[in-house]
Amino acid sequence: MYTKHTFCFADYYDVDRIHFGALRVINDITIAPGKGLTDHPHTDMELVLLGMRGELVHRDSLGNETVLHEGSVQAISAGTYYTHAETNKSLEESVRILQFWIFPRARGLQSRYSHRQYAFPQGADWLLPLISPDEADGTIAIQQDAWLYLLGMSEGNGMTYVPRNPDHGVYLHVLQGEIETEGQRLETEDGIGIWDTTAIHLKAVRTAQVILVEVPMNV
Repeated sequence: MYTKHTFCFADYYDVDRIHFGALRVINDITIAPGKGLTDHPHTDMELVLLGMRGELVHRDSLGNETVLHEGSVQAISAGTYYTHAETNKSLEESVRILQFWIFPRARGLQSRYSHRQYAFPQGADWLLPLISPDEADGTIAIQQDAWLYLLGMSEGNGMTYVPRNPDHGVYLHVLQGEIETEGQRLETEDGIGIWDTTAIHLKAVRTAQVILVEVPMNV
């Protein structure tokens, strides 16, 4: 298994990159054929997993067993106690997933699990909502005032994102391509956190796919 961490996690530590508001970490995980994450516990964390490639078998202490594909999203509220394991279903192909850890709005919440299969839009200019606090627009709900989007922009085009709350921040993670925002140029696997603003302007220098996460900053 090969993992890249956006913020402090496992053996990676940077005093200036502990977390971004309620966003604790983004893990980009590649799992070898037939391998996986053995059963392990969590408490007081919202865990969001996005399938990027391959098939991943999920099992948990709530009795769920799910196969995740490209475009699958699962949201886990790990409250007082929750365990889960993930295994690459294939013996030939690797699996790639993105995992987002988000602090919940309170401790000791009831554990729960949700899963949904999304079809990524065709074309290059779109905004696909995946996670929200209230299941609006076909999203999966988590127990935090946070939103997660996948967006696509064709070369030369752009968009403006308006945060839902002035006390929130927005973290952008470039999956592929190249964008400009807030005077910065970001390429594949680059990220930037933005806060204290009423609007965020993005432009694709090259056709790009970007993860956008809006979270409370006062945690």
